[in-house]
Amino acid sequence: MKHLFKLMVVVLVMSLSFTGTVFAKSEQAKKSLVALGDSIPFGYNLENNNNRTSRDAYPYLIGEEADFRVRDLGKPGWTTEQLLDAVTTGDTFRDALKHADYVTISVGSNDLLAVLRKVGTVDVATLQNEVENATQNIVTNIIATIGEIRKLTDAPLVVYNIYNPFGEGDALNSYAPVLLDNEQGVNAAFASLPIMLGKFGVSGVTIADANTAFTDSGEYVIKGDIHPTVDGQELLAQIGLYAFGF
Repeated sequence: MKHLFKLMVVVLVMSLSFTGTVFAKSEQAKKSLVALGDSIPFGYNLENNNNRTSRDAYPYLIGEEADFRVRDLGKPGWTTEQLLDAVTTGDTFRDALKHADYVTISVGSNDLLAVLRKVGTVDVATLQNEVENATQNIVTNIIATIGEIRKLTDAPLVVYNIYNPFGEGDALNSYAPVLLDNEQGVNAAFASLPIMLGKFGVSGVTIADANTAFTDSGEYVIKGDIHPTVDGQELLAQIGLYAFGF
């Protein structure tokens, strides 16, 4: 974690050492939520097909409860690197963020799943080492993404940490602590983000603890899948609203 701390400092200095223009938003317009991330905010596998975002996905549920306009920019399969690239160079993303009153980020799961596909589970020590490397990459990209967002909006920003998608009967369930819960793991790094960002004058970032909320994931994850059920999306909406202060 000490090495990760140093890495976070370097990335923060690079990402946040200069101030961008924060664009004014109309006080009369309905408040807007921009949701960034992967297949989780997209609402993957909640509909008969996955041609468009699902209205049962948590961004829309937050919007319904808080009376927000919602721009759901979740993209199935995306990694933290792809999200960073989109926020840095994508006009659709940047234009949406300029007018955002609230922002959510849910990404990183695909980075870790790539480690499992690469390494497998035959050697826990090797897996843990690769997870630590992936964690550094995830945190680097998320910090840089937040830096880009802060050039465009000062909106409250909720970052979801990563839940265990493997049920009790799944052979991979026993590896969840290695992936998520140890002191070098990704969720420990997520937890430190608001404090670290605050030291560099970046405020308004809160972590939504999806991992704890999904501790008993049976009813919250689609059977034979890794994506949230409708109940799971409702739970993600609840913890997101709580993180925003509603």
